[in-house]
Amino acid sequence: MRRVVLVYAAVASMIVGWSFYCPQTCFAQLESKIKELLGLNRENSISTEDYTPPQTQQKIEQEVLVHLSEGRQRKAENVLTEHVKTIPGALEALAFIQRGERRNALQLVRRHSDLYRANQRLLYWYAACERSRFNVEDAIPRFILAGMANRRTAIGQSVFFIIGLDSEEEVRRNPDVYFTSLENLAESRPNEIVLQWMLAVQCRSLNLNEKGVIHYKKLLEKWNPGPVLVHQTYANLLDNLERYDESLVERRKAVAMEPTGWSYDGLGNTLNYLRQFKEADEAHRQATQLSPERSSFWANWGDTLCNAQRPEEAIEKCKTALELELENAFAWEVWGHCLEAKGKKRESLEKYRMSLEIHSDQPLLRAKVDALEKALKE
Repeated sequence: MRRVVLVYAAVASMIVGWSFYCPQTCFAQLESKIKELLGLNRENSISTEDYTPPQTQQKIEQEVLVHLSEGRQRKAENVLTEHVKTIPGALEALAFIQRGERRNALQLVRRHSDLYRANQRLLYWYAACERSRFNVEDAIPRFILAGMANRRTAIGQSVFFIIGLDSEEEVRRNPDVYFTSLENLAESRPNEIVLQWMLAVQCRSLNLNEKGVIHYKKLLEKWNPGPVLVHQTYANLLDNLERYDESLVERRKAVAMEPTGWSYDGLGNTLNYLRQFKEADEAHRQATQLSPERSSFWANWGDTLCNAQRPEEAIEKCKTALELELENAFAWEVWGHCLEAKGKKRESLEKYRMSLEIHSDQPLLRAKVDALEKALKE
């Protein structure tokens, strides 16, 4: 069962008890709550202003940008992590935010208001890099701290929309107003590359594949080669649009920049779509060696082996995936495909049903189950 993304008590207290069915009502109500979260007075409007940080912070940001532009995202993140440790009270403030103690965090920020204002951009980059890895629970407190530092810059205002988009399911039923606002803000600041990046990330989160491809392509016109997560997420969007040859180019770049379990897994998946099974098999082998604890990587390997007509090996990978995570719906489904390929329809039906019990919103699999049930009754 997919866990609802509401990241910590502060946002929980912000959202709980509110109904969001009309986008305009949703925006007005959430605006009031987010203003409160960020320490704005209720009568204040959120407006943008330009602010140029001191030269020390500009120099650090430039170092971060060079690392990101040249494909060294981990190094950029390390620079940001070490710098945040030097900001008085920053780590303590993040801990307060995670526990829902907004006022305590805000007191720390106000105690060193000029310093936080000077470091807002670096705090925002610190959040953005984490969000690019889709670690939402860790990223949101960082965004809130950046918002508390200065609420009226463009990036400070963007926190308002990002929180709205990354909050509970009730809010995300009507995301258009938040996404459109973030998009308008990003487009009004075309040289603010971090805003363009966060807009592209939200396209991936909201399954806006075609729009996401456009935004990631724009990013890569400015960043060459750019951060590894730009290439990885761009490839995911291209896969969703069945543009596999283009995706493969991005997958290979991601593996070269950061050879990890997730980058090899993505490479294996795209090669599987292209039916290049030999190379896909090796990519999945690398993924599971680097991250043997990831159930999804084993299930994806099983899918490749099943498509390569190696059902017995595929079933073994599915079993490993399910030992790690019994509620891996895809592993049950792949196991079912393997059994069906071997002519074991009744056994395959059992596996398909297990997958649907875990994740019921699978119309294609539901249709397959209905057809199998009908065939077995005849």
